[in-house]
Amino acid sequence: MNLWQRHEGIEDSSTPLPRISGTGFAALDLIFPYGADHGGTEQTCLAAAGGTCANILLTLVQLGVRVSFLSRLGRDLAGMKISAAFRRARADISPIHHDNTVFSPVILQYLRSSDQGGEDHWFSRSYRGRRLPRYVSITHNQVNSAIPILEQSWAFVFDRLTVETLNAARAAHAGGALVLFEPSIVEDPSLFRNALAYVDILKFSSRRLGNRLPKAWLTKVPVVIQTSGQRGLEIFFRDRTDLCRHLPAINAPRLIDSCGSGDMVTIGLLFWLAIQGNRDQRVILQGVRKGQKLAAMNCAFVGARGIFHAMDVAEIKRLWLEDASIKTWTHEIPALDPMAGYALVEKGSRFLSN
Repeated sequence: MNLWQRHEGIEDSSTPLPRISGTGFAALDLIFPYGADHGGTEQTCLAAAGGTCANILLTLVQLGVRVSFLSRLGRDLAGMKISAAFRRARADISPIHHDNTVFSPVILQYLRSSDQGGEDHWFSRSYRGRRLPRYVSITHNQVNSAIPILEQSWAFVFDRLTVETLNAARAAHAGGALVLFEPSIVEDPSLFRNALAYVDILKFSSRRLGNRLPKAWLTKVPVVIQTSGQRGLEIFFRDRTDLCRHLPAINAPRLIDSCGSGDMVTIGLLFWLAIQGNRDQRVILQGVRKGQKLAAMNCAFVGARGIFHAMDVAEIKRLWLEDASIKTWTHEIPALDPMAGYALVEKGSRFLSN
């Protein structure tokens, strides 16, 4: 019996799922409907906490994992909305610091309908000619304060690399945590190489980093996952080359918005490892495949975490984890409103007035 079966079988279980902590990108996503004009932030939009690390941790806590998020946000509307999402989900928000001297990141996402052609969504990081706030790293003091949490974490995930986030990863690694690093850029090659010494799973997009990471770097990491969108992904095991393989993407029950697909793969992997209670290479393969299925399901909804807005978590688990046939979930999911569950914002510009 795995942790998931024990957890589900006992009310107020004495065997809770393990703690996963992390640090990295958190933003407020403002999602504009089909046909919205670039910069048209006076229009009604959907608002939700987003950003890779925030998406991963917020979804994991909804799935029943104990989560601690180490983050530095502004004391502004966007930052308060992000931390409120974690508070409502009952995550540990004690490591979140609201700093009066910084502004919280905001991302504008515009949807494209299939008849418009091109990608199903695109992003903007500017508003009326000015750049919107970017990621701000956690501080040295935040890391020191979070050491007890980091050392007691079963896993640690980070997607932004600074001296401070590396120190957090190092502390988690020293405590025995599985460390997953999901970079989107290489800003400091020396720091990046140093970070790999503490990483158990490196996951990256071929579109962003496919030609930026030398093979000599990759061979330092026990598990490497390289995603390629609708073509699927490649997974490499340093110590089990016989298990290295290509895993094709799973077809979505309907394609509304592919945003967040990579995050869902990570979520599925970490959740599967947590409920199985081990990190065996074959279990990692199973977890990645579970993540790909969750990504396919999420493509049927708007936003990086759309399915978790539109559906009850118990229903998601039923379709996702209980080996429901593809016929079942391809029938049930398209019947749901792809924009269900979001808070509507009349004027997105109120989050952009800093």
